[in-house]
Amino acid sequence: MSNFSKKWLRVIGIGDDGWKDLASSSIDLVFESDIVLGGERHLSMLPDDFKGEKILWDSPMKNSITKILNWRPVDFENGLKVTIIASGDPLCYGIASKLLQRLPIDEILIKPSLSSFSLMCSRVGWSLPDVETLTIHGRPLEIIHPFVQDGAKLLVLSKDEN
Repeated sequence: MSNFSKKWLRVIGIGDDGWKDLASSSIDLVFESDIVLGGERHLSMLPDDFKGEKILWDSPMKNSITKILNWRPVDFENGLKVTIIASGDPLCYGIASKLLQRLPIDEILIKPSLSSFSLMCSRVGWSLPDVETLTIHGRPLEIIHPFVQDGAKLLVLSKDEN
C-alpha cells in the first residue's frame, strides 16, 4: 500500500524563510490540495491564487486531529487531498508524530524542513548531537529541571516567548 495515490495526507515542513524556501514539489502538493490546515502564520504565507480551503488549527490541537481523521477517505483514489503546513521538521515534536500514532505511514507524505533545533544550533554554533532537545509547548516547565546542570547545552521549544 505504498502507492502515492494512497497518501491523501501531506505534512509539509516550512522553514525560517517561509514560502519562498519551499521546494517546487512541496508547492505543487499544496496547490493540488483541497484543504490546507496550519497556523495563522503558515496560512498567511499561501499565495493569493491558492483555491483550496484554508483551515486554522484548533486549540486544543486534538480537535484538529479529530477533523483530519474524519477527512480520511474511504476511497483513496477519489478522496480529499489534505495538506498540513507545519514549522520545520513535523516529526521533531511535531504534528506528524501525533498523526502517525493514529494513521499508517502509507497514508501520509511527510516533507520536512530544517528542525527548529537545527536552526537554533546554526545560530549559536552548537553541534546538534552535543545538546539536549526538549519542548515545553503544552507541557509543564518542570520537565526541564533534571536537565539543568553545569555546562549543559539545552535547546528548549516553547509556545511563545514566555
